[in-house]
Amino acid sequence: MKMNQSKFPPNWDEKRVKDVLAHYESQSEDEAIAEDESAYEEGGEKNMNDKKTGSYGIGKIAIWVFGICATLASLDIYVAWKIERTINSPAIIEKVKLQIRPIVIFDENESVLVDSVGMQYLEDIKAVHDENRKLKEIIIIPKVHLSIAPILESLDEEFAVTSKRGKKFQWIYEMGSIDRLALTSSAEHSGINRFRIEIIK
Repeated sequence: MKMNQSKFPPNWDEKRVKDVLAHYESQSEDEAIAEDESAYEEGGEKNMNDKKTGSYGIGKIAIWVFGICATLASLDIYVAWKIERTINSPAIIEKVKLQIRPIVIFDENESVLVDSVGMQYLEDIKAVHDENRKLKEIIIIPKVHLSIAPILESLDEEFAVTSKRGKKFQWIYEMGSIDRLALTSSAEHSGINRFRIEIIK
């Protein structure tokens, strides 16, 4: 059956349509893909049948999407690894130590209960008691010269604390008792006194 000439686009006829159909029907899938890529690279129009266009285009898009997702996932893993490695670096840990305030919590038996980098600066902590086992002095022995007396505060019983320089790098804290009003004393502390010392750098 002859095609109606009026149904063809300009410059097209029945012979040209049959030649184009025969060309694409005789092509293998690899030849069709190679032709599509060549047309895409040259910027020309693609002339392929709809079925091949759809499956090839969707496949290529799927590969691009998968590639982008895989790249982002890899980048995320790399960044997490890099952060983990950086924060565990000895150099970074040392920098952080220099930024935080060194603190030690100890008791009047000279036991260190908590060390938040504070003992890095201290040689020793001594507690001096009088004959009645009442705390008289606390002596802080730094490893290096501290121009400002470390801040000492009691975590249990209240003391009137005065600081002065001792031998070499020492700081001596005289522990005076504070008289409390009978109305404000609820339960008297009967345990071992604990202290918090903060190093001022």
